[in-house]
Amino acid sequence: MKKIFLTIMACGTTLLAGAQYTFDALQYSTDDLRGTARYQSLAGSMGALGGDMTAINDNPGGIGVYRSSDVSITASLDFNNNKTTGNSNSMTRFNCINVGYVGAMRLNSDVMPYFQWGLTYNRKYDARRRFLGGMDGIHTSITNYYADWATHDGITPSNLSMDAFYKDNGGSWGQILTYEGNAMIHTGGNEYSGLGVDGTYGYNEFEIQEHGHTDEFDVTLGGNINNKVHWGIGFGYVDMLYKYYKYYGEVLENTVVWKDDKRTETLDGGNASLGYSSGSRTTGTGYNFKFGVIFKPVNEFRIGLAVHTPTFLRMKDTYTTTISTAFYDGNTELYTIDATSPTNSVWYRIRTPWRLLGSIGVVAGQVGLINAEYECRLNNSMRIGDTDNYWYPDATSEIKEYLQPTHIFKIGGEVRASNKVSIRAGYQYRSSAAKQEVKDDKLNISVSGSCPIYSYDNNQQFITAGLGYRSGGFYADLAYVHKIRNNVTTFVPGEVNVAGYSEAPIKADVKGHDNRIALTLGYRF
Repeated sequence: MKKIFLTIMACGTTLLAGAQYTFDALQYSTDDLRGTARYQSLAGSMGALGGDMTAINDNPGGIGVYRSSDVSITASLDFNNNKTTGNSNSMTRFNCINVGYVGAMRLNSDVMPYFQWGLTYNRKYDARRRFLGGMDGIHTSITNYYADWATHDGITPSNLSMDAFYKDNGGSWGQILTYEGNAMIHTGGNEYSGLGVDGTYGYNEFEIQEHGHTDEFDVTLGGNINNKVHWGIGFGYVDMLYKYYKYYGEVLENTVVWKDDKRTETLDGGNASLGYSSGSRTTGTGYNFKFGVIFKPVNEFRIGLAVHTPTFLRMKDTYTTTISTAFYDGNTELYTIDATSPTNSVWYRIRTPWRLLGSIGVVAGQVGLINAEYECRLNNSMRIGDTDNYWYPDATSEIKEYLQPTHIFKIGGEVRASNKVSIRAGYQYRSSAAKQEVKDDKLNISVSGSCPIYSYDNNQQFITAGLGYRSGGFYADLAYVHKIRNNVTTFVPGEVNVAGYSEAPIKADVKGHDNRIALTLGYRF
């Protein structure tokens, strides 16, 4: 059977479609363990310590620890590896991930002896991933999903056209393209069937490519009160760019197909191959605020608390989708079809989750230090809406149904090996934002639009280590980060609350093992 190979297009899926917007919006709300090399080598656990160019973005109160000005730059080399069953893909990337300046001014006051300000740039997230694979022995088809929804929605054949879509009385792009590609059989009235019938068997193939980043530019102001309470407030401006390519294809035998492209007669026991190629370009800008304090009852013991408001993002998606189909009588090709949606754009807003952080730190003079930190991200407080700040109630309902808070635990420590050299290590754990019912396929995930693919991360872990060197005002820090990421990507949703469609989902487990080396060079004066 002839496979379909589709060229990569500058295309995509609309975010505003079922589970896509829930999990894609979650993706746009996330970050990674990035920043200065010292921050990374301590696994980001510095909320009660402060005095670091990236730590002050977690807890702005950390800027109050500075007693002198500081300037630094950090670069990293990332080695990404993603595995699916029988396939492994690797990528390498060099990035400048942090640049910053902190100024400290001594005041003639016993109550607030210092005032500090900081300007920092941080690459919060870098999306660069590719994985592909497939599986044999499938007995259903993605076309059944679209056919069943068209039946459920009562869509007439005349409304399964691109013209009908723009008149607001048509089906979704997924339904329209599947029908236009002759991969949906009209069985009478407003009822349809897909290519997965009794006795159908075959295999599928998939490919996902992600490219993009989230950058944040922060202004932080702070000070301290009697050298006991260090406070800070921050304003962040966020800029993001993401590009996606998603492909899902099937090769099916012993199915019912249209004999010709005019849909005049069906053929039992025919064969088919089909592929959906979808991609998007997403841009967004937004802002947030951060508030934090560090309490220092004694010099050796510190408590850090911080609150981050949601980031209020204005987003734009530009997307298109193509379906390519080929139909056969045995090995004889009957005909082929390509159907492509027009390039479309949609504007919308995302309000990311609230973040709450707490930490405790112990500083043992010139011997070393340790910090433990907990963060809660209230994912079910996320909202999606239009540019007039109307939050979509269906999106809110699904966010609450599918998502739960993410719990992040961090611990990091540093030991002074000499007056100039320090040794560091850390560990970070992040729980999954997806509810267990999502993972166990116990929910009827609502997905529509031009491409039903959605994904979420299971638990993530970061294992870190590093070295630091100090000589006068100059310092150099080196960090190593090993990230373990387990991702689940669903290509065809499972059972939906529609008569006639109760198949298990078609999905892939993606195992990610990423490694990073980061170097920071800085000077305090």
